[in-house]
Amino acid sequence: TMNEQDLTQRFAIAITRWRKRLNMNAREFAEYIGTSENTIYNYESGRCMPQLYTAMLIAEKLGTSLDGLIHGD
Repeated sequence: TMNEQDLTQRFAIAITRWRKRLNMNAREFAEYIGTSENTIYNYESGRCMPQLYTAMLIAEKLGTSLDGLIHGD
């Protein structure tokens, strides 16, 4: 069973993977998904995770599902 810490870590890995796949730095990726560079650093470090609605918007912007965002497409 996945707990909150596991999910946060998976999200951190996924966001980093997506940013690198798009060949963007944190600032570019933040602008692309509509958030701040600091938020991207917090996501990638596992310090925080977005609210569900924000995560869904990020997945939509990346052209994937929320499941695809977390588990990889």
